[in-house]
Amino acid sequence: MIATANGFELATEKMREFALAYTEKFSISLMGGLSGIALSAAHVGRHLDPSYQQLSETMLTEIVNRLNEGKLRTSSLHTFCSGLAGVMYTLDHLEAEGLAPAYLPETTYATLVDVLMKECRKDFAKRNTDYLHGPLGVFLTFLKRWPNPVVEPAMDEIIDTYVAQLVTDDRGSRIYNSVIMEQHPEEYSFGLAHGLAGHQLIFAEALRRGYRPALMRTLLQDIGRYMESYRRPENPEEQWQVFYPTFVVENDPEHWEKERPGAYVSRVGWCYGDINVALAQLKVGKVIGDEEQYARGRRLSDHLATRLDPANAQINVNPYFCHGAIGTSYMFAAIARETGSAACGHAHRHWLDHAETLMHTPEHTTEPVTRTLSMLEGLPGVSLGMLGSLPEANLPASDFFLLNL
Repeated sequence: MIATANGFELATEKMREFALAYTEKFSISLMGGLSGIALSAAHVGRHLDPSYQQLSETMLTEIVNRLNEGKLRTSSLHTFCSGLAGVMYTLDHLEAEGLAPAYLPETTYATLVDVLMKECRKDFAKRNTDYLHGPLGVFLTFLKRWPNPVVEPAMDEIIDTYVAQLVTDDRGSRIYNSVIMEQHPEEYSFGLAHGLAGHQLIFAEALRRGYRPALMRTLLQDIGRYMESYRRPENPEEQWQVFYPTFVVENDPEHWEKERPGAYVSRVGWCYGDINVALAQLKVGKVIGDEEQYARGRRLSDHLATRLDPANAQINVNPYFCHGAIGTSYMFAAIARETGSAACGHAHRHWLDHAETLMHTPEHTTEPVTRTLSMLEGLPGVSLGMLGSLPEANLPASDFFLLNL
């Protein structure tokens, strides 16, 4: 049982209250709609309170009805965050976990693959290579069903197009992502949500499952080499040193010189920062058998586990998943279970307690409903994240957040 249950009971109760009162108001999406609520409620129901299974079933019924009627109300048609890819991934996940029946037969899924691929081609034409809002999230969804002749040609097309847009030289490989607003035309993000660390985590999972192993291994090594080329040397006098930039700018030395100091400032959060690099190093090192890279990930994780001040970690008073305390807690739980690190286990509990304390702050349960029921910035993510403290829950849905090490 969670020692600090009151704050989390508040989160789950408010999630249920708002979800039932405002079902019609929401899209069926994963990160901001009914799929995220269904996912969170299903796991809360399994591990904490069986009554939440009914909430999940209610949301799933509404999702399937809207799919059948073509009334999605999503802000994008195809993406993992706010479109069909995230819905499909959720339905497949809940079926695999025994938490829902099979809602997507092969014929229906094949039709949806065609729909998603038309949108992915448009994304690539705009140099959108995103996980949350672009083709790599669609690839992740298809990977859930691989090997399967329905998804394999689409997966191959996504990866081949991605490779064609890579910039590769002696320094390694990187790729532009047009989703990031107000960026330099030769800017490359290192983050999990929109950048190279997230790409590495996806490709490492593909390699672990046996998809195109030679190419996946090459991508992982080349992207990793590029990121490592920007690592700052250790400075013993800098207690909370940031080692990797959150982004880099190429072929514009004056602009990069101006941006460089800010690039080496990062939060200890899910969306971007050194902990993203540590997660990628751990998973890639494990999957490709690179002990040195895995060890780098362990050292970096333990270093980040000492950044426990909310202001220094740039968590402040945010309890949520994307750039708040519950996401940070969940990441350290994943790392602690993978490595056995006592420091990361302590950091997990520290940020869990911080999130629980913040949930007693009224604004976090009375904000606009559209935000309150967001997976990344609302109560479903808090409700899922709290389960990271339960060993028997085994970090449910960690794969949604690329945290399945």
